Amino acid sequence: MKHIIIEGFMGSGKSTIGKKLAKKLDIPFLELEKLITKKMNMSANEIFEKFGEAYYRAIESFELKELQEEKVRSVITIGGGLPTMQQNWPMLEALGCVVYLDVAPDVLVKRLEKGRTHIILKGGNLEEKVHKLLAEREESYKKVANITISVTDVNRPADDVVAEIEEKLKSTSL
Repeated sequence: MKHIIIEGFMGSGKSTIGKKLAKKLDIPFLELEKLITKKMNMSANEIFEKFGEAYYRAIESFELKELQEEKVRSVITIGGGLPTMQQNWPMLEALGCVVYLDVAPDVLVKRLEKGRTHIILKGGNLEEKVHKLLAEREESYKKVANITISVTDVNRPADDVVAEIEEKLKSTSL
């Protein structure tokens, strides 16, 4: 069985849902960003600041390629910008089933204004940045996704989202 890859914008709940799904399925949970920051011994923001976004995206692609060798089925979360790079699409497809956590921009803004920690969102109008970035990325998210789950309802429990993912995984051939 192939891996389950969780994608979506910052604040969509990738880590929360990914951890819960992995626990429910009793398989490992991997965060691509954590793999990168551990190898680089720097935070994602430090990598962005020191080397730039293009460098970070190149490392993401390299690490994604490395994950092709991972033999133990896992739930893997990926960065919000990774699917925008077309060279990553075949690797995502080969890696497994991609689940897109779809969230309305206004909900993302509310979630992100509590802790605007990512360098891409620092400074300027948060709402404008979120709308612009999501507009740039959403087509790519949808293109690589095998399953799309709406997580816009702020009152929806994470366990319900996990249950929906499990149901949709059963009905997919991946």
